[in-house]
Amino acid sequence: MQLFATAIGAALAGMVANAGGLVEPGGVQGTADAARCLFGAFVLGPLLCLVSARRVAKAG
Repeated sequence: MQLFATAIGAALAGMVANAGGLVEPGGVQGTADAARCLFGAFVLGPLLCLVSARRVAKAG
């Protein structure tokens, strides 16, 4: 199960990095854009889940 989750996480990271501009425009600018997209996808998403979990816990 852990290997499956690792593979899915790596594939998702690769898709986000490529969509964020790692290849096109490439170079330093593309790397910076891809890093920002990865940060947004892998930090802001879980933070939204934490906020939602707190709301559900308060309501219940």
